[in-house]
Amino acid sequence: MRAVLAGQPWVPPEILLAFVKQSKALLDTQLLPGHSLTAREGQVFQLLMRRLSNKEISSALDISERTVKFHVSNVLGKLQLDDRRGLSPDKFAVKVLAARA
Repeated sequence: MRAVLAGQPWVPPEILLAFVKQSKALLDTQLLPGHSLTAREGQVFQLLMRRLSNKEISSALDISERTVKFHVSNVLGKLQLDDRRGLSPDKFAVKVLAARA
């Protein structure tokens, strides 16, 4: 309650764990062989998964929107996605289940 009142995010541990597992599974199933995300791309990826806009990511990471666009493009390319919609939990769940089958 204190975190919320202080304007800080609060997420139940089970939700946070599920989010981390989904993010890792997405990376494991879709990252192009021989490619890995840089530290900054990883940060951008995490914020993309939270459905933040380029402007919101720019503010959160204290970088320009142009730099955010550059990193988003790299992340989507490495994940073989055409756009952010490919990061949706619905599509993600189907791909992860298919990859595990």
